[in-house]
Parts: sequence; structure tokens; C-alpha cells
Amino acid sequence: MKRFICVIMCIALIICALPLCASAEDEAVSYNGYPVVLVPGYASASLCYEKDGKTKSAWGWKIDDILPGILSNLKYIIKSADDYISKNNTANLIETVGKCIVSLLEPMECNPDGSSKYDVRPVLFKAEETCDSYLNKVYPKGDYRVELDMTGAFDELVGEENVFYFNCDFRMSAVDCAMELDRYICDVKDYTKAEKVNIVAVSHGGLITATYLALFSDKTDVYNVVMDEPALGGAGLASDLMNGKIVFDEETFVKYLEYHAMCETDYNWLVRAHQLGFLDDAMEKIVPLARDSFIYWGSIWDFTPPDEYEKFKAAYLDPAESAELIEKSDFVHYEIMSDYKNIFASAKERGINVSIIAGSGNRIVTGQDNISDGIITLKSSTGAFTAPFGKRFSDSYISEAYENGRNISPSMDVDASDCYLPENTWIVNGLFHGMEFWDEYSRSLMFKLLLSENPPDVNSDPEYPMFHDTTSVTQSVYIQSENGGYILPGTNKLTVLNTSEKYNMHILNIKSKGIDLDFDYDFHTIRPGESREIEFSGNISEGITYSEITITYIAVGSVTPLNQRKQHFTAINGEPDKSAAEDEGKFTESGFITDFESRASSTTISFLDKIGLRDFANTLYDASETKINRLIKFIIK
Repeated sequence: MKRFICVIMCIALIICALPLCASAEDEAVSYNGYPVVLVPGYASASLCYEKDGKTKSAWGWKIDDILPGILSNLKYIIKSADDYISKNNTANLIETVGKCIVSLLEPMECNPDGSSKYDVRPVLFKAEETCDSYLNKVYPKGDYRVELDMTGAFDELVGEENVFYFNCDFRMSAVDCAMELDRYICDVKDYTKAEKVNIVAVSHGGLITATYLALFSDKTDVYNVVMDEPALGGAGLASDLMNGKIVFDEETFVKYLEYHAMCETDYNWLVRAHQLGFLDDAMEKIVPLARDSFIYWGSIWDFTPPDEYEKFKAAYLDPAESAELIEKSDFVHYEIMSDYKNIFASAKERGINVSIIAGSGNRIVTGQDNISDGIITLKSSTGAFTAPFGKRFSDSYISEAYENGRNISPSMDVDASDCYLPENTWIVNGLFHGMEFWDEYSRSLMFKLLLSENPPDVNSDPEYPMFHDTTSVTQSVYIQSENGGYILPGTNKLTVLNTSEKYNMHILNIKSKGIDLDFDYDFHTIRPGESREIEFSGNISEGITYSEITITYIAVGSVTPLNQRKQHFTAINGEPDKSAAEDEGKFTESGFITDFESRASSTTISFLDKIGLRDFANTLYDASETKINRLIKFIIK
């Protein structure tokens, strides 16, 4: 039964995660006057091809494309579904679904040299037919577009006649796509009579745009470029596809769906209590079946991380048959990916403002232990050096880093000093891939970077520091000090923001680990969108101290009302401790033992882990301290 509930919950979240619209009403940005070109993420373009004198869909399928395959395999689908429900046997169902997918992908296959087997092209590709003024009129339901929330906001800010949607055959190499982007920008300039354009590039669009800057920045056709969570250094998912084995971290996957659906109810504990291992079984069987359909896509090879590229190239590509494909992907790996600092510096010298917004603090959905936005590692999107997921830098590393003026995140797991763009990179802890529009901070930052005549850098606008935690409604609460994620001498208060759009919030408990702080808070209601200042007292040790602040609260009216959020801060009080052990290594554990865990038996902890309720037990324990805290504060006062 739990398995069934988990499946239904995942399906519901996926449906809820369909495009939502974020309002731009409150955004006040001085517009530089140039059209906006959206270079969207992977697989965004609807593709078509000609067969038997008819135009057919190759990608971006509709029900008419899918239904024949379902009907022809209906009896097998019903039988295999019955096997799954009655016998918990997934093999037949997975094989049937896999064959249907392979059949749909057949028009998308490429030859060994990377060229398409069919004459596939984007359905819409001219500036006139990809302008939002045309798309909104002819396709009011959003056909042939994704990122509708983003383009809708831009329509409000700059006018729909100034918003354009770049389409390309995403299977092709980033070099091919960059050449198409150059053609498209020229088309937009001719259509609008504008001298330049602004580019907002998402995920794979970031790799395309970076390649464009390497090849065409001398034309100075672009004014501002904002890359949102760009796949600049590839994606680990490509390695998983090549290996033919994808192992989902189901809890992260559900958190990702919750974030996208702006879901203010926490369901990921249910998956933690009963892992959806059948997803791993499904992918393990389906990926090898479908691999022949995408093995010669140039983009898949561009996505392959540099440290594994040569291994997979030797395993799958014939040097003669795939010579052209190899040449292009080699160029991307050895001329583009290895030279981003110079590419972006050259673009800036030519007057092109380039910025990156990236997400961190999440495990990759396939379980890789890299700090990421759930899909792309932070190192890939920014060039930053990071600790493994669940770790932080050791005290000796921190001591050396601060002594040399390096840019360390408040959570002490990101060293941004070696970023491709150290003064123009913003890192949002907890932000998931492609979700910048569901986070108020990154959304407003993107508007400012993209549309301003003089976009800020990480040092010029205190409202937009380099490091920031997500303010998504899925988190319900956001905490910051007067100095963002840093606590400095003289700091004596935190600001608690209720990020929910629906629920009033009551603070039950605030506690600190790493530094000894006492919080003076009441239990009054904080309404949606409102904030409250919480004063604290205590001693901050000399040096650089890593700390964790946990707030326990009730979201009144939520299905899961009792919740916690943990945020990490760095307390800075003088010079770092240079006596830290030189041989302790670069990384150490990032978490703290909770008060409950320090008191519970190992048997209890083991049992709670087994049923997925350890975090809930911690939350319940901290909430139970509320009455005691109230009594103590009353007696003191």
C-alpha cells in the first residue's frame, strides 16, 4: 500500500509541476531597451520531420503521436500492469514501456557521424514566429514553448514584442547550436531593428551561449548575458546514461518535484520511509534499450563530464565512422570547457556583461555525492571548488582560505575564488535546477542582471550578495543575519521571514549549534510574506566558527504543520585559528548531532532510520521543548 501511495504522490507532484506563472508585478527594473532572447534548457524545442508527404512530430509529442503505440501494445501493457500489481513483477511492464519509448525515439536517431537520420528541424525557428507577441496570439495555450512563467514575466516587464524564444535541434553539438544562435540573433536584430539583444540562458542553453561567446563575441551583438544554472562543465546524468545504470535518490527527486510545484506540504518523508527502488529497476532496463536512439547525439557527448569523456569515447565511438562527431565534441571539451575564464573575460572586454546564477546544497537526483542543483554540479555550472555533499571544509582549509582572502560560503562547503566569473557569480543554497523563477531572490536578481543598463557584481549591491539561501515557498521560512549568512561582532538579531503564500507561521523553537546563542523570541503569528526580528545574546568565539541555526515552527493549516528548517552560518570574530591541524584533510562532516540524537539509544535511531522518521523525531523533540522554554523565559522575566 505504501508503494502505491508513493507512486500516486509522485504522479500528483509531476502534474502539479506543470508550468506555473510567477508574477512580475513587484519587480522594478530599469530596462536597457534591448530585446530578450531566451535560450532554454535541454529538449525544449519541438522538432518535426517529413515522412510520406506529411509533417510528423519527432519531439514534443502530442496524444496523437503517442496513442497508436499505446493501442498497438495495449494487451501487453494491461497484462504487465496486472503482473506488477498482483505479483510485484516489474520486468514485463518495464520492457513494454521501454519498447514504446524506443519506437517514439526512432525519428530522433542520428548517424555515427552525428548527422540526423531524418530531416529533423524545429517546428518554429524564425524571429517573427518565435516572438511572444506572435506565440501568445497564435498559440495562447503555450504550444511549442516551455519556461512560460519566465517569458510571461518578461512580457510584462519589457513588452511581448521584445521577447523571443530560441529553438534549435538540441541533439546537435553545442557548436552547431551556437551557429544557429548567431543566425537567430541576427534575425531578431533585423526584425526589431535593435542594435543588440539580451540573453537569458538556462541549463543546456548556458553551454550553447558560452560556445556562442567563444565563437562570435567579437560581433558584439549581445549586451547582457545571464546564465541560469548552466551546464558549462557537462552533466553527470550523461555518464549515468553511458553506463546504462541510473540509481535515483528518491527523496531528492521528490524534493525537486515539490520545489517545482511550489508545494508547501512536505511529502519527501514518505518516500524516505519507503524508497521507490522500482524506479531504479525501470531505468536500468529502459536506458540500454533506448541508448541506441541517442548514442550519436552530439549534445549527449558535450554533456559528458571531461573526466570521463575519453573513456566513453573509446567505448562507443569508432574513430573513422564518428570522426565528425568526435571533432566537434573534442572542440567543446578542449577548447570551450577548458577556457571559460578567458572566454568570459574576452566577452567582458568587448562590452558584454556576463553573469551566472547557480544552485547548490542539493544531492544530484541520481544519488551522486556532489553539491549541485539536483541535476548539474556546482563545479560544472560555476567552476567553484566544493566539498562533497554532506561535508564541509575542514578548519585547516578554512584557516588557509580566509588568510588568503578566498570567497567561502556561509555553509563552508563552497570556495568560489576559482569560479569562471568570481565577481559575477551568485550561488543560491537550496535552489533546484531550472527553478530560479520559483525563488524570489534569484528571480529578482535575474531581472536586475538581464535588463539593467549597468548590472551589479557581487560586491556592488548589498541586496544581492554572492551567497544566499533559497527563499522558495517550499521552505516556508528563511533566516538571515544583518550580514546575510555571516554573523559578525556586534550582530545581535536575526530576521525570520515567512516565505509561505498560504500559511501563518508560529515559531516554536530556535536553537544554535557551533556557537552558543540564546534567542529571545515570542510565539506571535508571522503572516505570509511578513518577517520578524529575533534578538539573541551569547558569545562568539574568536576566529572563524561554523554554526547551524534550526528553527522549529508550525505552518497553520498545512497538511504537515510541524516543520523545521536548518541554515548554516559562519561566525567571524577576528583572525582564523592558525593552530588547526595541518593533517586533518580538506573536508569534515557538515552536520551536528541533534539534542534528540544525543539522548536516544542507537537502537531507537536505527529503527527511526529504517522507517524514515528520524528527522520527524528530531522536529518533535525540539517542538516539545517549547513549553519548557516558555516557562523558563516567564520565570526569568
